[in-house]
Amino acid sequence: MAELTRKYKVTFNSYPAEFTVVYYNGSFKRIVHDKGQIADKLWQSLTKAIPRDESAIKAFSVKFAGKMKIERVTKDTDKDVTLYTHFLRSYWQLHIKECDGNKPVMSKSEGANLKKIVAYFQENSKDDKQAQLDWEAILRDWNKLSKFYQSQIKLSQIYSNLSNILIQMKGNKKAVSKGFDDVVMPTDEKF
Repeated sequence: MAELTRKYKVTFNSYPAEFTVVYYNGSFKRIVHDKGQIADKLWQSLTKAIPRDESAIKAFSVKFAGKMKIERVTKDTDKDVTLYTHFLRSYWQLHIKECDGNKPVMSKSEGANLKKIVAYFQENSKDDKQAQLDWEAILRDWNKLSKFYQSQIKLSQIYSNLSNILIQMKGNKKAVSKGFDDVVMPTDEKF
């Protein structure tokens, strides 16, 4: 299973203290006080200045520009980070967000389904970067899917529903079904 730990150095312009913030698979893991004294005011506002999700770091950097600085300490190397790993990280973050902080259960079959998803996006994108961006766009807009597809969060379910998910994402068909009478047929024929 691809797990990722990233570290960021956090400094504050008004205080001499330095911290290392650690994120594990995109979620806050811990903060380490590296040096300098922690003033009471800094201590009280520390949790407001550190995002819970790694994806919010850019927004926090803009919000607190001139007051604090967040710099990445660890770097991914292209050699170590495969497209599969990028897809897995994005999925991991979605699962934690949608399932109240619970990590996904990754079995051999779930890993195989993710490989199929990666292969599908590679075949249907101009390059790996575009494949990754397309996958991330689907996961980012997960809440725009019908409730049924939102509940289909396992990788095996996502893979088996991928065509329908893509159709919904592209806006070709709104699949909000309340019953058999509401099912939209591909043609206007009625039975």
